Amino acid sequence: MIKQLKDELLTDRWKSIFASVLILLIAWSYAPFAYVVGISGNHFNTNMGWLFAYEVCIGLAVTLIVYGHFKSLLSCLPTILSIIVVLLGFNKFPVIIGLLLLLPIFLLLSQTPWLQFNNWYGLLTFGILVSLSIGSFCAYSSLHFISWEIVSFLLPVMASCWFFMAPFFLEKQPFAFPILTVLAVILIILALTRPLRWQLYLAIIIVAGIWLLILFNRNRHPSFILFSLAQMLVIVLIYWN
Repeated sequence: MIKQLKDELLTDRWKSIFASVLILLIAWSYAPFAYVVGISGNHFNTNMGWLFAYEVCIGLAVTLIVYGHFKSLLSCLPTILSIIVVLLGFNKFPVIIGLLLLLPIFLLLSQTPWLQFNNWYGLLTFGILVSLSIGSFCAYSSLHFISWEIVSFLLPVMASCWFFMAPFFLEKQPFAFPILTVLAVILIILALTRPLRWQLYLAIIIVAGIWLLILFNRNRHPSFILFSLAQMLVIVLIYWN
């Protein structure tokens, strides 16, 4: 255990790890911020500082888990810190606390060997939790309500998490590519619920390009920073106003 922690701390991937975390922050936050600004013109309050700290912890934990192939002891530290942030910063929102706690609890459980969350239902759960916890609270903290309109607005975010995280969750799963193809189609269909602009068509082209990249490189381990960057670009283009 100590040797594994030492190896993780001394890795030469920290630049890529921090870059991936920053990219994930933008990918997860852009859509809910766009919704809040579009509704009220307000995009920041005191709760956003706590939400930012929570997202940093979750983003770091997710990145470490992926780089560690779902066997990262070091990822437990930012995951536990995210729980502390929730309990300290969101004690006035008991319902939201429950939503925000689900994601770090899932991340802790995802590395439990006998639960086997690095598969398709772990992937589906991850996408749902990211869109509901981070996205919904971002909207709630400014608008003070959560509606089905907000949830439906964030569906492309959820689908993007499914598609772009699929190569990592389904790395050792049979029929991974057919599942990924279905997820790509779902993402494109949900993206088309947004107003049709040239940015949206460019987002669809990026999704198709990533699908082709996976098709022709199925025997290679995908680059997490590349897929995170592609997800960020797709989200920004889909919700560009």
